[in-house]
Amino acid sequence: MLCRLLGDTADGGDGAGPGWLAVRPELPDCVLETALRHPHWRVRAALAERPGLPAGTLAALAADRERRVRRAAAAAGHRVALPPETLAALAADRDPDTRRLVPGCAGLPVELLVRLAQDGSPLVRAAAVGADSWAQLPPRVRTALRSDRDPAVRSAVQRALRVERPLPVTLAGYIAESDPLRRERTAAGPPWSGRSASGWCWTTIRGSAGRRRAIRGCRRIWRWPWRRIRTRRCGSRCRCGRT
Repeated sequence: MLCRLLGDTADGGDGAGPGWLAVRPELPDCVLETALRHPHWRVRAALAERPGLPAGTLAALAADRERRVRRAAAAAGHRVALPPETLAALAADRDPDTRRLVPGCAGLPVELLVRLAQDGSPLVRAAAVGADSWAQLPPRVRTALRSDRDPAVRSAVQRALRVERPLPVTLAGYIAESDPLRRERTAAGPPWSGRSASGWCWTTIRGSAGRRRAIRGCRRIWRWPWRRIRTRRCGSRCRCGRT
């Protein structure tokens, strides 16, 4: 009866559709096999959304001729660990919308993640950049992603860095920051308060050419009233508290 129902609801003629495959518990094996060989892609895609599906069945759906079925199989990999050969086949899929779902799969090997981070599609490269995956990428790949020509990829890098390590909140942290992208984002923020800048008076940095170069062009620093502390030595007008 259920096998005949698959043929009747493939096109959603009665309003039901094949979505019951994903939510109905404990279907017989004959129904799953019939859905796997069904000629309509909607039935096979609904089968891929079924929780607890065997890895062998997902591997067969990942090699389906219809790209929408392969996308559903790749999305199912976020819940179920797929075999390495299945992940490799999905990572090499000709459809970029399928490849961009692979970085979120459970148990993805590092070599596949590195390959996806260098994919020809910016959608795939942006999907491969995340707070958890950023630390697994080699330095040369990180450098290429930071200077990627696509703004979506650069935005993904910024989000990954924001989660990995907070931006500096003091002038000392800004000077010690070595990442140019993080320095640029820090400099574009709101002005620092007098308390955060008071520990770095002008007499502290006037003898260091490197520190002067570090703070040059930072709007957050030069918007602070440096005229009150720009003295040759700490005195009554200096806020650093030294004498």
